[in-house]
Amino acid sequence: MINLYWHRLLLLSAVLFALCSCAVLCGADAPSAPKKELTLHLWNVPPKGSTDVGTKADRAVFDLFLQRNPQIKVKVLVPLKIQGPAAEGNEFLAVAGGMAPDVFTLYGRKVGDYIDQGFLAPLNDRFKADFVSKGEKYSGIDSPDKIWELCVRDGNIYAIAKNYYFMALQYRKDLFTKAGLDPSHGPRDWDELWTMGKKLTFIPSKEPGAPEDQLPVYGFALLMNPAKGWHFLQYVWSGGAQVVRCYKECPDCKKPVEIRPGFFNYREYGIELLNDEDYNREFSNYKEECPTCHKSLKDITAVKWRLVTDEEGGIAALEFYRKMANQSWLRCLKTHDHREFDITPEMKKAGTATCPICGEKYALAAEGVKNRIYNGITRGTSDNTRGARFESAMQIMTLGEVTNVDITQWSLTAFPVRPGCPVKSFIAGHYLGINRTSPPERQEAAWQYIKFVTSDEAQKVRVKAMVENGMAQYVRPILLKKYGYIDYYRDLPPEWINIYEEVSKTAEVEPYCKGFTHVMTVKLGEVMDKAMIYPDASSHEANPCDHRTQFILVCLQRLHVRLPHMPGSVHVDTDGLPLRVPAELSQLPCHGLAGSLRHPDAPRLHILPEHNPPRNRRAELQIRSAEKRFLRKSQKLFLRIP
Repeated sequence: MINLYWHRLLLLSAVLFALCSCAVLCGADAPSAPKKELTLHLWNVPPKGSTDVGTKADRAVFDLFLQRNPQIKVKVLVPLKIQGPAAEGNEFLAVAGGMAPDVFTLYGRKVGDYIDQGFLAPLNDRFKADFVSKGEKYSGIDSPDKIWELCVRDGNIYAIAKNYYFMALQYRKDLFTKAGLDPSHGPRDWDELWTMGKKLTFIPSKEPGAPEDQLPVYGFALLMNPAKGWHFLQYVWSGGAQVVRCYKECPDCKKPVEIRPGFFNYREYGIELLNDEDYNREFSNYKEECPTCHKSLKDITAVKWRLVTDEEGGIAALEFYRKMANQSWLRCLKTHDHREFDITPEMKKAGTATCPICGEKYALAAEGVKNRIYNGITRGTSDNTRGARFESAMQIMTLGEVTNVDITQWSLTAFPVRPGCPVKSFIAGHYLGINRTSPPERQEAAWQYIKFVTSDEAQKVRVKAMVENGMAQYVRPILLKKYGYIDYYRDLPPEWINIYEEVSKTAEVEPYCKGFTHVMTVKLGEVMDKAMIYPDASSHEANPCDHRTQFILVCLQRLHVRLPHMPGSVHVDTDGLPLRVPAELSQLPCHGLAGSLRHPDAPRLHILPEHNPPRNRRAELQIRSAEKRFLRKSQKLFLRIP
């Protein structure tokens, strides 16, 4: 009996000892189990020892990521080095060869391409696991909804913004003062931009008595290189028009219904937007339904895009672009306000220019006058090569996380608008996404990396690095205020702060529909070049339909070919002006032709396929005669399709 008692006592002691040992080992002071080691493949890791402040800030974030995640080992891959436009295909080739990174860094238009190709992994479950389940909010880099718009497709999140930037106008305060303009504010609309631009433009060789060594000054730096189509989007939006529109097709009445693309319930995934309250109020009231039959379109995922640069605002933007480059004007020799005046078609026809203020007359053919005539207010930025020396008083500036602007020399304002139109800001960004073809372990490492480098902590590290390196004035103002650098924030000009604060209301995202890259980088430039080549064909100097007709035709022939999903069809309307085009073009889906050509000042076109030739010689002559009349009416702007 006693032996049994001691046996039980010893057994109980052993159990208690085991439990105590376990408690000690599992207590707060016990070492946790090591995390599983992960490998992360990356391109373009910020190098050590860089003197560039922005790169130093990114390196500080990268080093902190490694410190916080010792279980993740980074393997740096060397990307392919393809030069020129083909460089955009580097990552495509890397994916095909199995050498792609686990984290893709993409600019806006490429995000859609990568989603289409199935290269990006959805992030919904990761957001719910890391933020929603913990009751946390993810604010990322504090960006507006427009930056997020192209990250979502069919209810899935595929990418996260790494940074964003937008366009504004910067102007030289010293040149404004020299020209007698108030440097406290820039032009607010196109009329002011043109008027101020003429006052600022000063070419010594055109001005009697000007010092020969004085640098020429041009009112505006107009982008003339292959990227000019990119800048032109800002003009279209500022003209009150759109570049593309998005549609869904009603399943009942089959009519295209314009929708707002990218509307998404970000709160469901713990995502907080810069304009969170305004966006969610709009989202809660938004309904996608057919206005004709009131059918809900909510469950329809297929969308179609129309290119609509030939709308009235787009035509006005093209005309204003032409005006800045080519409009003739003269500076009156008498001293008074508003000495600069346009040379109108009537003045050209009469051969005499008359100052509208003082009435002084100038014979345009006279040698002393002919040499003083200005054409436009700009000299293209592509001319600033091979020793060309001149100054520009105004130019488009992209404002981002870091803005390299000399605050003592330049000031900023929103890009001027067509009179009566609201302010709009071209906005775009760079994004991070997970390579869907990477193994699960590396995808997890990629998520940890993306989550950290876009976190509030990482953003704070970047701002601190900028401030400590004397670059506080170049930091986005909202970030200075957010992280406590109030003195630096107050030192910034009020107009700078206002531009950044208003961007969530004025933003128009860079179009990201399929095929638009080629349209923007190549085809829009073709339209602009034609407006520059034929400077006299404007709504003020010749037939008011010239540029409208030319823009519509080029949109029809060149631009719409690149956007594959556009509802509608070519409008065939005979009005005595038959025009032959290739057969495949006559069947091309197209928007805007019928609506724009219904404008009272525009000629009407009849599309006649080439495979349907006239039946007799008389009909052939009639067509040729009509074509000649059309070309004369359009100032020969329309170039026949090869």
